Amino acid sequence: DRLSLPEPDLSGNRVQYVAPSDKTEIGLAEIWINLLRRVSNTPIRPGIHDDFFVIGGHSLLAVKLVSEIKRKFKVSIPVTEILSNASTIAKQAECIEKATMSTNYIAPLKTEVKTTPLFCIHPVGGQVSFYKSLAEALGSEVSVYGVQSIDKANAESIEDMASQYCDAIQNKQNTGNYRLLGWSSGGLIASAIASELEARGSNVEYLGLVDTHLIPSKIKDKEGLLSFVAAVNILSSLRNSKPGQEEMAQVDSTLKTLGMTIDDLFLVKNEHIALYHLKKWISNDVTPEVLNYLRKQLQNTKLHMSMLAGYLPSHNDSYAHNYAAMDNVASMQIPFSEEEQQFVMPAANKLEGVGDHYSMMQGSNATLLGEQILSALNDK
Repeated sequence: DRLSLPEPDLSGNRVQYVAPSDKTEIGLAEIWINLLRRVSNTPIRPGIHDDFFVIGGHSLLAVKLVSEIKRKFKVSIPVTEILSNASTIAKQAECIEKATMSTNYIAPLKTEVKTTPLFCIHPVGGQVSFYKSLAEALGSEVSVYGVQSIDKANAESIEDMASQYCDAIQNKQNTGNYRLLGWSSGGLIASAIASELEARGSNVEYLGLVDTHLIPSKIKDKEGLLSFVAAVNILSSLRNSKPGQEEMAQVDSTLKTLGMTIDDLFLVKNEHIALYHLKKWISNDVTPEVLNYLRKQLQNTKLHMSMLAGYLPSHNDSYAHNYAAMDNVASMQIPFSEEEQQFVMPAANKLEGVGDHYSMMQGSNATLLGEQILSALNDK
């Protein structure tokens, strides 16, 4: 109801002029100029800290402003936000950046059907490609979106990350019951998102934890251990299998012989050494471009593991479903703290015939896992 929109407070004078500088601010200034010339015969040169309503705007013009922002930037900003909190170009640019970031978090995996979506949360490293086979296995009954990490993310804790992902999820699905799923460490992040959704007054209908385990806090205690574990995680994801204890010992021995840490190996100046050993550890297909990708992945993985180390998720057994792989994989043998040892995950349904931690997300194993997930979703 446009007539019921409140008029903003028009008190105050124009502030010192600061010119728009980036693409978003300049685009917003162009919108302002086109709208404000309708109500003023005097040419307007808006600065980024000018108040839209002080220099001639009003509530109805704010509605048109929102429409123009959506047309130009492909994001939606509520009129109430313009009226109450974002009446300057600087604030509106922040809103656009936040909305764009939320959109970039969401990756459609299977969206042909319009059902309550299942949001699959990335594990450490930030990628959601692991869920492609599972999304196909869920067939035509469920729409599936991945929630991925992006480079611009600035979360400093698992709670910050969960809050940002909640914004993105609720931007995609603003009402109804929420369905979340996380494989590996993605289950820990999914649990944190579930807690944040409930704190916001939303209802979580389903939380799937797929072979999810705690990450011990002691992983941060020993210098270089976090980087080593992160690198093993990356190698495992590229090979779709975790190195055995002998292979991990060989990697460790090679680093000691080189007198390097994993972080040293990935430095630009050591590129030829890194390529030589990564080709042995992964495949001959490792190129300088792949190495650049691995450098970024190492930093993302370390960041995520550091935030998740020692995190004890809260869960509600009424909606939490825990799916465990049939076969265990070699662990890093890092001890848990006393509190972590006493923590109990939801009762696990050990799935017969779905392989190990990695193979359970592929091929026929993903089909069997998908059947279990569909059964739980259909019971809701």
